[in-house]
Formats: sequence, structure tokens, C-alpha cells
Amino acid sequence: TTTGCTIEGLADQYEAHAKMYYRRADGSQTGEATSIEYALKPLRELYGPEPAKSFTLPKLKMVREEMIRRRWSRTRRW
Repeated sequence: TTTGCTIEGLADQYEAHAKMYYRRADGSQTGEATSIEYALKPLRELYGPEPAKSFTLPKLKMVREEMIRRRWSRTRRW
């Protein structure tokens, strides 16, 4: 349940999921979990302590704008 859950808390849960889910056949991690960790940084920095239920489309757009400001793209490595 997201009652009382913060954005930081949800990001933590998603990172933990990614570390377990994105694995090769031999059990080693792929790079996807690390990419997710980096991608969540602006979200955490801007809104981490806020309640998850307060996250709105304008806030998502602000996260996107922060990624653009940092010159992040799909082809650029962190």
C-alpha cells in the first residue's frame, strides 16, 4: 500500500526489485539496475521526502526537465 509512502520509499523498493529482476542466466546482475539507480536520482533529489500520492504530472515534467538540464539522454552514459 502507498498510504504514507514517500517517493524515496517507492524508489528504494523499485531499486531493490530491479537488482533482483535484472539478472543474467548465471545470476549476475545486468547493467539495467545501475541505469535505474541513476535515472531515479533527479526524482529523489527533487521530491524524495514527499508523499507518493502527491506526485503529479507537473512534477514528472520537472524531473524530465532536470534530466534534460543534466544533458542526459538514452545514448549518453551517466
